[in-house]
Amino acid sequence: MDVQYKIKESKLVGNHRIILDKLTLGEKVESPGAMNLPLDLALALMKDADGKIDLGLPVSGDLDNPEFSYGHLILKAIVNLFTKIITAPFAIIGKLVGVESENLDSLGFEPGSVTLPAPEREELKQLAEALKKRPNLKLDVQGCFNAKADGDAIKSLSLRQSIAGHAGIQLKPEEDPGPIDFTDLKSQKAMETLYKERFSPDALRQFKKQLKESAAEKKPPTPAKEGDADLELYQKIYDRLLESEPMEEAKMTETARQRADAILLEVTGPGGLEASRVSTLEPAAAQDLKDGMVVCKLNLGVAK
Repeated sequence: MDVQYKIKESKLVGNHRIILDKLTLGEKVESPGAMNLPLDLALALMKDADGKIDLGLPVSGDLDNPEFSYGHLILKAIVNLFTKIITAPFAIIGKLVGVESENLDSLGFEPGSVTLPAPEREELKQLAEALKKRPNLKLDVQGCFNAKADGDAIKSLSLRQSIAGHAGIQLKPEEDPGPIDFTDLKSQKAMETLYKERFSPDALRQFKKQLKESAAEKKPPTPAKEGDADLELYQKIYDRLLESEPMEEAKMTETARQRADAILLEVTGPGGLEASRVSTLEPAAAQDLKDGMVVCKLNLGVAK
């Protein structure tokens, strides 16, 4: 222990540097005065690869205060330190590799995608480097999905693949054919064929008739450009097909699982963590998007 105190005008300022070597916890004992903190996680966050804990513990107080208690100051400083460590564990971990960010606990995926973007792979690399310095920690990965964003993206890909197939375009499994060109005759023909298959030839005729009547009622103030009517027609056909595109509910959880597997594979790859220190949790729904990305969560625990 290295201790330094300064007192000026009854104001005490103290700094402690405390080195704890191979500190371990014993059996948990019920006590009304005990701190309700996950101390095993706090110790795992603080212990380096050699089993040492290097603590900086500042304290301050007013000696003229009738309620001044040195022991109370020390206890308060310890509780504050442990609380900060436990409530922001990824911020503590990030500092080990010079990353001033609390976002290490989440990773974003493009809606419908199970491929980790390059920035997220770099973040995982930094996290793995930090966790190597804390061998008593393990990482839990929770794959997530957003029903609306992922559902729309998955249905869009499936529909565009079907249109490409009906247009005679050969695709590899899971290949994205890109956006639809609504002015392309082959794509138009493919969408009409799909519409007839899902509904009926008569339904397509009725749909075209309704759109034509609706367009006539609008009476645009300027003449429509050549091809605008066809463009609008096939955009509407596409939208109707997208609404009817089937998708199994299990696809959501499967997407989340694949995302968790992608994270696990990346963090345990060459130069990464041991596989025994990483595990996956059950998939969960992500209610909100972050910058348009579906966020998967990471949690820290104590390695057994």
